Amino acid sequence: MTPLPTVQRVLVTGGSGFIGRRLVMRLAQRGIEVQVICNPTGSGGRGVTGAMRTHSVDVRDESGLLRVFREVLPDAVVHLATVNSIPICETNRAFALQVNVVGTECVLAAAEAAEVRMAVIASSGAVYRPTERPLIEDESALEAVDNYGLTKLINERQAQFWAERTGGVARVARMYNAIGHDDPKSHLIPDILAQIPDGVRDAVIQLGNTAPRRDYTHADDSASGLEALLFNGDVLAPCEAFNLCTGVEHSVLDVAETIGRHLGVRLNIVHDPTRVRPVDRMHQIGSTEKTRQRLGWEASISFHDGIRLVLEGLGRLPQSQ
Repeated sequence: MTPLPTVQRVLVTGGSGFIGRRLVMRLAQRGIEVQVICNPTGSGGRGVTGAMRTHSVDVRDESGLLRVFREVLPDAVVHLATVNSIPICETNRAFALQVNVVGTECVLAAAEAAEVRMAVIASSGAVYRPTERPLIEDESALEAVDNYGLTKLINERQAQFWAERTGGVARVARMYNAIGHDDPKSHLIPDILAQIPDGVRDAVIQLGNTAPRRDYTHADDSASGLEALLFNGDVLAPCEAFNLCTGVEHSVLDVAETIGRHLGVRLNIVHDPTRVRPVDRMHQIGSTEKTRQRLGWEASISFHDGIRLVLEGLGRLPQSQ
């Protein structure tokens, strides 16, 4: 077994995003020098708590990335910049491939030129072949069933090629359905909440598929898992994948009903065929064994507490709670 490279300076792509800004704050609290690459068309990079500096560069901009990497000379890069909206990945397929695949290749090429020794790449539970059983990193079959899963599957091979080519250490974070009060609006919980006006006792909400079950992980836990990938455990292979999940799955209906109970609202759920995904998985639950044994990490926020934290962060909880 080989120890991980010493990491004192980290460059985070997508560091102003939903999970990225949480990771940046955790690393800064740990005493790590953190710099961020953010999308020049976005607005988040100007105020990332904990970031020593932000760089406004598109991940497809090879020369811009090379300039930043050679200036920062990070010990490690955490690559989180991605298009992760399933609808966008399906309706704007070429754009998703350009950002997720070409962008990742540009980031890894810049990391190679700057002699970065470690890369943590964001992947997804969507790379696994659909099954009802818990998904195990080194055993379960891999098979993308949509464009987003395809991009993440390619990213994992890109990370492996980079590690083998450079002698660096690559770790793949197979992340599951992250939730938080600042969740992007294209995801499930914001869609449900947008259909429940403040102060009502009854509400009609429209949903597509309500049976699919997912492993919902709070974004704070996702960030702490990424931190563990940077610092915990020994190196057993040039590139390894780790699930960052809870090991418990809940259906879309469970999500809606849990929100309703916390809000004290009776929900009348109406099926909307226009919201049904043409391709969907009935189950997606990750095994936590490898991450727990190798990294000493496990999620600390339960599904019900996670939903409560979302509502609390949005100021939606009734005063009695």
